[in-house]
Parts: sequence; structure tokens; C-alpha cells
Amino acid sequence: MSAFANSGELAAQWRTLSTAESAAVDSYLESAAVLIRDAFELAYGTRDVPADRLPAAKTVSLDIAKTALTTGTYAGHLVYGRTEGPRAKSGTLAAAGGSLTLLPWHRELLGLPVNPEPRYNFPVGDY
Repeated sequence: MSAFANSGELAAQWRTLSTAESAAVDSYLESAAVLIRDAFELAYGTRDVPADRLPAAKTVSLDIAKTALTTGTYAGHLVYGRTEGPRAKSGTLAAAGGSLTLLPWHRELLGLPVNPEPRYNFPVGDY
């Protein structure tokens, strides 16, 4: 199985990537595809993404990779801050810096359940 997008598509939609970023993006996009397929398998029992959800899978993959690139300087952190003289800058990240995370709005876009329901199994005579 392959990624839903490539580094060239990310560069075309966002900005020119350095050589190191291009190499990292390809890895991020492959990992994002695995995350998406795992989520579909958990929700629907199949790793195949329906054809009508492929554009959404591409959008989500590109967003996950872009987020991982832009927050890489804050690896593992959710909050950052910087003060220079009288000026201060701070913020809160939706996912830990540098991480590959399927956010709730990604799940909505893909048509996956955002709040999973409990699963149960009570086989007859197994008690």
C-alpha cells in the first residue's frame, strides 16, 4: 500500500521544501497513510479507503505531514513560548510537536467516527 500524496504535491500546495524536508515528508506521508488505513480497519473492518474518501485521505495526509514539519522545532511539546525584550510570543499546539496524529477534524473529513462506541461480545455458552 502506498501513500495518498507525495512530497511534490505538498511543495506545490505549500512551499518549496529543502532536501532534508523532502526526505522527511515522504516518510511522514507513508506513516499518515498507515494511520488512516488503521483507523478504517478499526472502524469498518477493512484497510481499503473507499474511492469517494480518497481526496479526503490526500488532504488529511498532507495536513499531517505539514503539521509534523512545522512543529518539529517543538518536538514532544504542546505549549511553547519565547520572550525577546518587551515582546513575548506563545502558543498551544493541537498535537505534540513533530508528532503524526489523526485529529478529530481529520476523522470527520474521512467519515470515521469521532467518538467511538463501545464494543462487546458475549458468545453463547462462554461464561
